[in-house]
Amino acid sequence: MKMPMRGGRWCVLLVLKLLTILCQFRTCFANPGLSVRITQRGLDYAAVLGFKELHKQLKHLRKIPDVIKTGDTYYSLTNLYLDKFTMPTGHVVLVPAHGLRWTITIANAQITGNWKYFKKVWFFRIGDAGGLKATMPESHVEIIAKLTKTPTGALEVKATHCSCDVTFDLETYNWFYNMIIFLFKGSIRKAVENEICEKAVAVINDSGYEQIVQFPVTVTVGHDFIWDYRLDSDPIFTTYYIQTDHRAKVSWYNTIEPVPFSPNDLPYITNDKKMLYFIISNYVLDTWAYAAHKQHMLRYDFTTRNLPDGSKDLLLTTCPKSTCIGTIVPQIGNAFPNSEVTIEISTLDRPRTYFRPGVIQLDVSILLKFSVHLPNISTVDTFGVRINVKSDLTARVNNSILYYSVTNISYEIGDSGGNYLRNRDFILQVAPLRQVLQMVVDNFILPFLNDVGAEGMPLVIPRKVALQNTELRIVDDAVIVGTDLQIHSL
Repeated sequence: MKMPMRGGRWCVLLVLKLLTILCQFRTCFANPGLSVRITQRGLDYAAVLGFKELHKQLKHLRKIPDVIKTGDTYYSLTNLYLDKFTMPTGHVVLVPAHGLRWTITIANAQITGNWKYFKKVWFFRIGDAGGLKATMPESHVEIIAKLTKTPTGALEVKATHCSCDVTFDLETYNWFYNMIIFLFKGSIRKAVENEICEKAVAVINDSGYEQIVQFPVTVTVGHDFIWDYRLDSDPIFTTYYIQTDHRAKVSWYNTIEPVPFSPNDLPYITNDKKMLYFIISNYVLDTWAYAAHKQHMLRYDFTTRNLPDGSKDLLLTTCPKSTCIGTIVPQIGNAFPNSEVTIEISTLDRPRTYFRPGVIQLDVSILLKFSVHLPNISTVDTFGVRINVKSDLTARVNNSILYYSVTNISYEIGDSGGNYLRNRDFILQVAPLRQVLQMVVDNFILPFLNDVGAEGMPLVIPRKVALQNTELRIVDDAVIVGTDLQIHSL
């Protein structure tokens, strides 16, 4: 039976509406605004630090719990001590779609202790007691660790499996001692393996966890903006790297307003010479600019105090011996003598960034509204001019903060108008205003962009971690920061 077209159309519309609602609550899949990639080099470096931490933990592993069995056959292992641990060696291997496998080898440890053995045979008890000493030429540990996204978007690390294989070389004295040690060997091995696994797992679940929880899910940018650093999904594990994908949206403090655009696809990188890579979409800067525009943060009154010495008269309506707005636009000078003009600067739309190889371009559409402040303190809005400002930016990283600065700036003059002009059939000649517009660009817009760029955007890393040998590349739609790490302690 065929469904009527009207009903089919209604179903399609309903599905589209539901998808729209789901996407508004961010349950639909979208490109990340930031990806962080850890290469095998980074994992190898972390493994070395992990071995040092494990060696430190094993040094504290002195006393092993006693092993006692009662009954007709009684035996006990007491005062068991581990000693002479050497620095562990091994490697970390990526397990695609699962996690990490940490393989550890511990050589030449030693165990000492006391043993007792008694067995009831008919009416007799036979047994003996003594001391034992054994070397463990090689102990092999394997740990599987998994990294996942928590419900709050944070990163969580947990060891999900640990196995340990211990071998013994016993210092024996007689056949009876050899037999006793042979009987006890399994109990000793089990006790030692449990203790070593406990310490090895603690390096990940405790020391590793302490590092992970220092990754915040939000970061303050400037004074009034929040960078949403939450994970979009569980980390990605391949044969060559781990990658975490982050939302990376910048918002006005304590607001969750959606933005009317999405990140483009991030570039795929094949370089693995650095330990860590940040792949940062222009979406990050665009959401920052969007939030600033929506909150009217990109608005400023340009007055004579912004002009350099020697040009203070430029915004006056009367200037007998110099050039000023009153001579550039004579109608304003004649109508409002002995007054001062303020230029209100505001963005007409959100600023947009375009990342191209080697350069970032920032485009801003700006309205300059000229208002005359009369001696009687009243204000008259006279006219406005639209300009489109284009800036070329360069970026750099210093102390884990991404900075940018303007290398070139230009502008184009758009349309002009205003009620005051229209009511007087006054056609504004914009060309003579270029001197004023250039002053605005040079003395406010350019310094403002450089001041914002100098505040920087933090690359989120744990405490006690520093970036070194950092390289930065600007590519289509993204900035790629490759860096090595210096971790001072776990």
